[in-house]
Amino acid sequence: MPSKGDSHALIGSAGRTATVPGAAVKRSEDDSRAERTLAVFGTATVGLLGADPFLHGAAQIACFSATTLCGMTALGTAAQVDWRRVRRRDREPPSRDHDGLPQDLLLERLGQATRRLRIVDTIPGIVTDPVNGPRLFEILADRLARYAEFVVEAGLLCPLSPAMKAQAKRLGRSELKQEQIAERALGELEAFIEKLPGEHQSRVQVLLYTELPSYASYRVDDSNLVAALVGDQRSQDVPYIDMAASSLTTGQCDRDYDQIRRGGLPLADHRTGTLIVHEDSRRHPIGRVRFLRHGGEVFVALPDRDDRASVKHCDSVTWRHCGQESVWAPKAVEPPDQADLQAELDELWADKYLAADRHPFFQLGTAP
Repeated sequence: MPSKGDSHALIGSAGRTATVPGAAVKRSEDDSRAERTLAVFGTATVGLLGADPFLHGAAQIACFSATTLCGMTALGTAAQVDWRRVRRRDREPPSRDHDGLPQDLLLERLGQATRRLRIVDTIPGIVTDPVNGPRLFEILADRLARYAEFVVEAGLLCPLSPAMKAQAKRLGRSELKQEQIAERALGELEAFIEKLPGEHQSRVQVLLYTELPSYASYRVDDSNLVAALVGDQRSQDVPYIDMAASSLTTGQCDRDYDQIRRGGLPLADHRTGTLIVHEDSRRHPIGRVRFLRHGGEVFVALPDRDDRASVKHCDSVTWRHCGQESVWAPKAVEPPDQADLQAELDELWADKYLAADRHPFFQLGTAP
């Protein structure tokens, strides 16, 4: 199998994938850049042609040379543009999450991996894709079962981070909508991990980062994609897939992932918090509590009846999550008085945790 330094993926104009030595992935961002270049040199060519009849001598010769140069550049640029993709892009609404992400290519390469999948992303849109999402998880489960050395390492942007809020603004979304999209993707990953055998779960690491890695300025048009899929440098079992604005080295991706590994928050720590119940002079901690953020408020769900009774009659609670803590006086969400709120929370719960079996909620207080 070719090494990742010599084999890159190319997306053809017909939407098929091929492996071409030394070629980078064809990105829709390249088409946008080529379109701008074509517009500049095309306009210059037309302008020079219009000026040519009014010039004489050396000026006319210089104008002819410039016209030829601009015309050749414009024609060369036009040949580089994937016009089919441009037409598809123009017919689609803006701010698509993963415009240009070659999911089939990623799955093809993943099916060849024997040691490692490492991906750094903001929101891994492929996991919520109705077709490719199940295929991805099927391949991952197969790789984990077949190869004892195979590991999955993912660095994803924390839905509650300022960077995610900035991205929501760039995509023209509300912060809440962007958070829900990100949480849905994390829920798919969490559900997949929970279904794995215990010995396989230990080989899947999902870390959330709050500050973008050094290459995060690269993106594909309106895509959330900021990085690439890379293979283990020792075995070179997966070619490097270049999906950034310029060619990145696997070493750079590895360094940035190492940065995430040092400061990243494990997925389980993001999806749950710790509730410390203050009752008289006692402090009773409840760990791994799942929660929702809705309408600017934090709601927790408690499966244990004794825990619910303790929270219902306590003086106050301390909520700890992602390194922050707040002290609140909890209020039970009890139908039928709050039937509408209960229905909204049920819907959010099913979307975030991919499960309808939720437990009674307690409203804590305003989200930090």
